[in-house]
Amino acid sequence: MRAIVLPLLLFAQAACWSPRYFAPREHVGSTGPGGFPAATYAVPGAEAGQPALGEVRLWSEGAKTLYDEDDEEVVRLQIGFELENTGDEPFELDPASLRCEELLLDGLLQPAMTPTRIDGDPIAMPGTTARFGATFEPATTVPGDIDRFSIRFQVNAGTRQALAQVTPFEPQRAEPGRTVYYAGLGPAWGWGWGWGWGWGFGARCR
Repeated sequence: MRAIVLPLLLFAQAACWSPRYFAPREHVGSTGPGGFPAATYAVPGAEAGQPALGEVRLWSEGAKTLYDEDDEEVVRLQIGFELENTGDEPFELDPASLRCEELLLDGLLQPAMTPTRIDGDPIAMPGTTARFGATFEPATTVPGDIDRFSIRFQVNAGTRQALAQVTPFEPQRAEPGRTVYYAGLGPAWGWGWGWGWGWGFGARCR
């Protein structure tokens, strides 16, 4: 019996560690490289009426429970950026401007956070596209605790601020027709001989 119960408990615990995915609530007109829905913003020129310097696209790759270097559980919320430069001067998404704000954990508003890690190049030279990612670590070990958040960022072109933005995110809705399965005590049936009652362990996860 003990050999059966332990795997079931581990399964229930692993189910609560399921990633949670998010989508922007505005300007969704493109996707990131992995197919995640992305918000898109034009980077304006220095003067009114000038063509845009390019676009910034950002998306979330979800929140996942992982282990850190001390073997402690942490939730890592990953944000991806893509800078497409179609102008004639470099521009940069300023890493010092990055904040995760309006973070709601299980109904409680949290202080703004800076990234714990930045990967890639935040500078786009003329005629190029740059990609980089920012990782935040909310104060939880359960991705499903994250109800919403916003990402603040700033793009500089040369010495001037070309774009300042706050992008709100919310959990992605389940796909239409997706089946959700539950485990518990109740009548069981299936292919084979006979019928009877089945039992198991379940967990309420978000």
